[in-house]
Amino acid sequence: MKIVVVDPGKNEVKSFCFSNNGTLELVNSFPSKTEEIIEERFLEEDSSLRQYRLELNGHYYMVGEGVDTTYNTELTKNTLHHKLCIYATIADFVTEPDEEILLVLGYPSTDFQNNFRREDYQRLIYGDKDGFIEFVQNGEPVSFQLANVIVLPEGQAMLPRMTEVDDYYSLYVLDIGGQNVNFREFDNKGNAKNAFSIDVAGVNFLERALEAELRRAIENPNVNFRGIDYNQAILEGKITDIGAIEGFSDSTSFITHVVQNFVKKEIMDELSVRGYNINARGQHIIFTGGGSLLLQPYIEDLLKGNKTNLIFSKSAKWDNCLSYTIKAFQDQFTSNEQFTGFIKPIYSELMRNNFADFYKGVNQGASQEQDDTMDFNRIL
Repeated sequence: MKIVVVDPGKNEVKSFCFSNNGTLELVNSFPSKTEEIIEERFLEEDSSLRQYRLELNGHYYMVGEGVDTTYNTELTKNTLHHKLCIYATIADFVTEPDEEILLVLGYPSTDFQNNFRREDYQRLIYGDKDGFIEFVQNGEPVSFQLANVIVLPEGQAMLPRMTEVDDYYSLYVLDIGGQNVNFREFDNKGNAKNAFSIDVAGVNFLERALEAELRRAIENPNVNFRGIDYNQAILEGKITDIGAIEGFSDSTSFITHVVQNFVKKEIMDELSVRGYNINARGQHIIFTGGGSLLLQPYIEDLLKGNKTNLIFSKSAKWDNCLSYTIKAFQDQFTSNEQFTGFIKPIYSELMRNNFADFYKGVNQGASQEQDDTMDFNRIL
């Protein structure tokens, strides 16, 4: 049996694959994009390692890289889109027919509290054949048996990162994803006090806002707005070869203006309405999720009065997978030492590969690298 841990995000799908004894074997991620296509296009084979061609129930789909659609913006994860993404990443890990899989999945914090939605999500993934799943991926038949589908809330189990903060009254964790921002509050003993999701505040919606504002500022019919990589533009703080942008000295000032306005309106103001001021001096905040890496310089500038109390997780992209792994395995250990011996090499392996998108041949014992800010002995 294999244990597959999946963070089925709205921007990226991230996953770990463990052997039955808890050894990390494979790591994978790909863009959270799907598209139903006609069979003729499906037969094209010049695809990357992060692109998948699925034939499921008589329909043909492209999943991952190179899919010519926008990101899925439905507010729920109970969709065919997420089912396809989850099946695609499991198939990448399956090595024999009918292989048994224990599946661990993430789900938005707010929806997790709704038993009907959560159980509907489990049934969607489990299928109508008692967990037996079969389809064709990249021209090869795939089949596996889901032994169980465990659903866990996003943005939880941040205890490894929380060890970086030694003295605090309360701690906020903001998980910035593609669709939403998950917020959790902890007391000074690590107990969760509150949790909720802020919908349409993720980076997929920021990219849409950036494109819309750019279209308003540039009335040039020769600009290919859809061809711009807005994610890369936010990361680099500029848009190359765009020309003059009305009202701004250059593309850098334009991007800074749009991004910070979005963060303030969609995240900070929404938190403030709910009684949480993340700009309060002395408030400790951990930022995680792939979106936090993208927005770090913009957030630090907005919250510069409290900058010394902001922590941006180095492993932000993988933190949900790490947290689901912690929850899935922690009952197997009776001491901090046993648990540390399990989880620390996983983190070191991710560091050694520079938190890469995809790689095989994982060797947890090959790296002695450490993130010295994290005290794994304090997790349990």
